Amino acid sequence: MTGVWTIEKPAKDLSSEIPSNYAKVVLDFDGGMRAIFDDMRNFGRFQVFSSEQELLEQVPSVKTLGINGLQEHFPQEQFEQLLSLPINQTKPLGEILISSRLVAEIGNVYKSEILFLAKLDPNTFANELSSSEKKCLGQSVSIILRRAFEQNGVTVANYQTAVGTAQSQGLHYVYGKEGKPCPTCKSAIERIVQKQRSTYYCPQCQVLK
Repeated sequence: MTGVWTIEKPAKDLSSEIPSNYAKVVLDFDGGMRAIFDDMRNFGRFQVFSSEQELLEQVPSVKTLGINGLQEHFPQEQFEQLLSLPINQTKPLGEILISSRLVAEIGNVYKSEILFLAKLDPNTFANELSSSEKKCLGQSVSIILRRAFEQNGVTVANYQTAVGTAQSQGLHYVYGKEGKPCPTCKSAIERIVQKQRSTYYCPQCQVLK
């Protein structure tokens, strides 16, 4: 997705023209700040709810979201409980991790990074994990997500934060690096397709059981 929030702080003259042809939402705040949601591809959706109850009633899918992986103290026990649900037991990790029912913030990019850090093959089934591997996986989720948050997100090359600070894919371990050397063992990184999405991994560091 290429939509982006930008913030003018303090904003320019609020009566002035919005500096984008693709601005879909403009929020003017007391004190002069202005927030603009720019969405060239029209994938974004902006809704306002008067209460949490109204949100849950109108968007029931919110109830199915998994844990918040950005918590300072990662909820390892809850993570393992969700991972152990029957629906997850016979699925490969590369498919489970991108489901927002497990951890809300994991997408396709972070999935590959998490599995690399945990040294787990993306084709490993959840019911094959040992207790120590589950713990390591949870720790890796927390590390990767918090690192990404601190770096203002790491997605596509043209990503920028609300204050305009850009990040790139250069910080990734394996994502988008098919054929390039693994940062640990120098073996060639490989790519497979899981649920129509690309997964990148090192076949030497992430050995299938």
